[in-house]
Amino acid sequence: MKVLIIEDEERAAKRLKRLVEELLPHAEILGMLVSVSESVKWLKANKDPDVILMDIELADGKSFEIFESCAPGSPIIFCTAFDQYAIDAFKYQGLAYLLKPIKKIELEGALEKVKKQANSGIDYELLAETLANREMRYQKRILVKLGQRLKAIPVDQVAYAFTEAKSVMVMTFEGKEIPVDQSLEQLMQILDPSKFFRINRKLIVSLDSIDNMYTWSRSRVKLELRPGKDLDTVVATDRASNFKEWLEGKAF
Repeated sequence: MKVLIIEDEERAAKRLKRLVEELLPHAEILGMLVSVSESVKWLKANKDPDVILMDIELADGKSFEIFESCAPGSPIIFCTAFDQYAIDAFKYQGLAYLLKPIKKIELEGALEKVKKQANSGIDYELLAETLANREMRYQKRILVKLGQRLKAIPVDQVAYAFTEAKSVMVMTFEGKEIPVDQSLEQLMQILDPSKFFRINRKLIVSLDSIDNMYTWSRSRVKLELRPGKDLDTVVATDRASNFKEWLEGKAF
């Protein structure tokens, strides 16, 4: 399989290349491009690759602008830190839409789609319409029970979620600790992964709750959160790399 990578963040581009090489040992990486202008020039001068891995926010604009100057026939796997472009992505030959940090298993599934649909026609407009009519994937509020009362907590008021004495709590930016029925695993299924990250076994943090970060042992990171609370805020060793990549998309 011939693969073209369009990604302006060097670390993210290298990670994509490494993941592709692990998943497709015989793949040929045709190029690693960083801008709209460079991509247009390359696509006009070369044959279409079998698949393009494409970020959306590039050095000189959005990658959608590429399609205004040329019409590559390749399926596109969009790899981005932003979730708001999903509908537009499927209008531009998007076969998959992966959010950073890119998980190996998700990329593997997307590449399998490329293999299976290489010789079949895809109605991208219909796919985009279907996505547009779907309910939002991530919840905007968390429903909690307080005695006999029910309360809906807006997700944008949640600073972090943590386990304490076998209970799961959310801390609001106002400093209120509220028990919830969901486990941390269940919360991560309903929270937007571009805004929330599970840094260790007991703690999910929102991007806006991070006040300061400090280097820690074994290349880890220790966080200072707001509101403050005595919690283990060190990013787990096996999550440190993904956490740092998650931070690279923090301009939401």
